[in-house]
Amino acid sequence: MREFTTAGLELIGPQSLDADTESLFTAIEALDALELRDAHFDINHVAIVDGVLAGLELDARGIAHAKALISSRNIVALRARLAGTGAPEAIDAVVRLAMTRGRESVLATASSLCHTDAGLAGIERLRGVLARAAERGYGERLNVDVSLLRDIEYYTGFIFEGFADEVGFALCGGGRYDTLLPRFGFPSGAVGWSLSIERILILSERRHAREKMSGSV
Repeated sequence: MREFTTAGLELIGPQSLDADTESLFTAIEALDALELRDAHFDINHVAIVDGVLAGLELDARGIAHAKALISSRNIVALRARLAGTGAPEAIDAVVRLAMTRGRESVLATASSLCHTDAGLAGIERLRGVLARAAERGYGERLNVDVSLLRDIEYYTGFIFEGFADEVGFALCGGGRYDTLLPRFGFPSGAVGWSLSIERILILSERRHAREKMSGSV
């Protein structure tokens, strides 16, 4: 049960908004080709949470712990961890942000709480992604979720995951990981994604069983 099979793609080299959106759109198109056109996607940028937490009195260890709690959506423990690190209203705003999905309203709130240039740049990158998605007709299928962090040590920028209602886990996910290839002597940025074959099969089986039951009534 610890084995899993994935399929996906990587785009090596470009670090532009074009590359990020191309990666996301190919993931959407892949699920559409599997007749999962109702799949929705959460997007984020890893620098945003760092920028928001920079406004609180946290050391490096405290920031790492807070990010882990945000990623696991453990709101009770997050509030307890942030207690005493800033003004109560600032802590409340951070906790609310971690619980909220949306589009421009979420980005506007994040911008008001962000204290780093990298975080603000990440917010603008997401605005660009949302604008490109709207042009392609995908706008209603995307939401910004700042608690989406995936592997904190691996990803360096734009990240995303795709979901469907019948399965409680991400069907696909990916993002930008510009620091990985340089570790192996290849100085290049990269963005990519993969989908879970097993989860796709589980979803297909559930939908097929539901359709079969509906047809027999």
